[in-house]
Amino acid sequence: MKVHLGCGNKYLEGYLNIDLPSSEHTIMDVKADMYADIRTVQFPENSIDEVRLHHLFEHFNRAEALKLLSRWRTWLKVGGILHIETPDFQLCAFLYLFASRRYKFQLGRHIFGSQEASWANHLDFWDKKKYKFILKKMGFDIVKIKRYWNSFHKHYAYVPFASLIGAILPESVYRKYGGYKLPNIVVIARKNSQDVNYKQVVEDILGDYLVGNEDRKLLDVWLEQFEKM
Repeated sequence: MKVHLGCGNKYLEGYLNIDLPSSEHTIMDVKADMYADIRTVQFPENSIDEVRLHHLFEHFNRAEALKLLSRWRTWLKVGGILHIETPDFQLCAFLYLFASRRYKFQLGRHIFGSQEASWANHLDFWDKKKYKFILKKMGFDIVKIKRYWNSFHKHYAYVPFASLIGAILPESVYRKYGGYKLPNIVVIARKNSQDVNYKQVVEDILGDYLVGNEDRKLLDVWLEQFEKM
């Protein structure tokens, strides 16, 4: 079985599509097979072939995201696929340095979320190096990482200079046909057979977020969030 989490109106055939009920959405017409908060969904261990999510992972804070990774890995069979797409924080930050005022606002929205609903805030950042570091520690092998500078680049990656073409296309084209000039990253990883001590791994990862003279008390709060979810 393959599951598509946070499907919204992007219904994928061959997947169990899951999202919040329509009452939790303000502008989106949701089409799903199961209506639920994905933080509460459970599947048996080693029963899932693929976990797929597009522009959902960034909606969870750092402790929640790590908990979900551990849970999804538990669901997956050895060799099962994790397929994630999020905004590419590194490329967003780079483009922000040279952006017009309007494009800065659009990049900021891409980083922090649309914010029209209680769930529509982005609570953490993801980029290539972070994915490679965390997924490896959480018991995944990276299959592919692909960065897209804009929607045209994603859909026409085979076209020479697709990223540049997408960047110079006028906004009117995107408004007419859909898409945007915002960078995303797609990661495909495979569950490996190693044993993972999630508690220790998560403690190691969260410890890297401490700054200045912050001590164990803050780390313990994050670890409690991880354990309670």
